[in-house]
Amino acid sequence: MNTVVRSLQEREYVTPRGYHILYSDVKDAIRIMNKKHYACEWVNYDTRNPKINLEGYFWLEDVYFNSRYKQIDADVMYFEFLVEKYIQTCNDKKIDYDILPFLEDDMSFDDVSKFVDRKINTVKKYYYKLPRLKKQNYYYLEGKRYMPVEVAEELCMKYFKHRYLKYLEELYIELKKFLSEQGVEVAYE
Repeated sequence: MNTVVRSLQEREYVTPRGYHILYSDVKDAIRIMNKKHYACEWVNYDTRNPKINLEGYFWLEDVYFNSRYKQIDADVMYFEFLVEKYIQTCNDKKIDYDILPFLEDDMSFDDVSKFVDRKINTVKKYYYKLPRLKKQNYYYLEGKRYMPVEVAEELCMKYFKHRYLKYLEELYIELKKFLSEQGVEVAYE
């Protein structure tokens, strides 16, 4: 872990509050990373000092110690990068893969509310912030107002990023597992 601290210090990264990075800052960052993304298995606690793999280290740089973006935005961008890298590896190696879509069907406001775990009024508030042409694209079925899947996806990607991030993380884990089963390693250049 000392090498991680040294590397971050040499590259002039700072804490979210603008201070020089210390060992305790990295330790806290690893704890938060492991709590938020435990399924990614970026940290190995077999020894006294935790060992971080390359993707975990890049998460520290690109998300936790990134002062240019909000943490949720940086997290989403990082997982989009990882998914893109894994898809590119599959394409380069000519490996067929399946990617489950973010959303499969049109959704009512109630469905979106349950999906993002927010109140229906919160969903409606953000829905009305979408561009006018998007909002006009709806229909009623059995007394419920439905929005097309594209509109529901945009709503989630723009205003309910925690749900989109969860999808990206699950997609990343599936692609990583799939490539591992194929015996393929992802190269970072």
